[in-house]
Formats: sequence, structure tokens, C-alpha cells
Amino acid sequence: MLDKQLPSYRKAYSDRTSWLMSCLAELAYIRFNPLFAGQKNKTYFIDEIKKLIDAKRQSTLEKLIDAVAYDPVEEEQDLISNLTLLSFDLIEKYDRNGTQAIIVANKDMAILAFRGTEATSIKDIKADAKAFITACPSGGSIHSGFNDAYNEVGLDIQNRL
Repeated sequence: MLDKQLPSYRKAYSDRTSWLMSCLAELAYIRFNPLFAGQKNKTYFIDEIKKLIDAKRQSTLEKLIDAVAYDPVEEEQDLISNLTLLSFDLIEKYDRNGTQAIIVANKDMAILAFRGTEATSIKDIKADAKAFITACPSGGSIHSGFNDAYNEVGLDIQNRL
């Protein structure tokens, strides 16, 4: 979507807003959150796995982890660069217990975008599986898994806004 130009026809319908929301939804998937919450957690994970597998497989596992790892600082810079193309600034990013979101803003508006389900995230899949509807405190109804995910960061978001 970022390759496309901002639509300018039918502004009352807001093709512009639809296009922008699509871009920001895509950008929310940039991995600004670390794969492990610190080197200590990575070391603990590898040490626990080593107890379950032989030495030959340990080396393979460490190579696999390094192959799928990413640098969250570089990813955040990529996010900021892409937001700059859209004339937005990164105001805040959230990452807690499987819930990720960003707040971006420019002189005209502020937007909150959540990362949706990641097929590789067990927490996301579990949240989706909690598919019963519950009452929303502000009125209406909400998917209970989504409600739980929102509540991970909701208070921080409200305080920031």
C-alpha cells in the first residue's frame, strides 16, 4: 500500500482516510518489539530447550533463533521512516503480553493502530480462539479475546491520549 499514491477523488467518501488507515494497519506489523524481552530471557529459553535436546540439535536451534531474530531498533527506524513518508510522527508504541499498538500523529490528527493476529504468535491465536462476545464497559459488545488484548495496553493508551 505504501507504494500507492494518496487518492484524491471522492474525498467526501474519504478514500484518503481509507488509504491512510490501510497504510497504518500495515505499518503496525513492523516488529518494533523484541523477539525476547532481554538477553536474560533469550538465554533462559535456550538453556531450557538444551535440557530437552542433544548437543547437535542445540547448535541448530541457536542458528534457527539467530535466523529468525531481528533488530527491534532497526525495525523501529524503518517504522519511523515509513511514517515520515506519510507525514506522521511516531508518538508512542506499545508491546505488552502479545498486544502491540502504535500512536502516530501529524498536525491534523492522531491515530491509534493495533497489530492484529500474527499467525506465528500463540498468544494471538489464543486471543482469537476466545471467541465469545462480552459486554463492553463503554457500551455495546466486544470479542472477549480482543477485549483482553486491549486491556493489556488500554490504560497506558488512555493516559497518553
